[in-house]
Amino acid sequence: MLTALFPSLMVTVCILNDFV
Repeated sequence: MLTALFPSLMVTVCILNDFV
């Protein structure tokens, strides 16, 4: 479950980086 969550976290960080 945690392994499947990691990709989503990376995408979230990418989106956050785009905002900043």
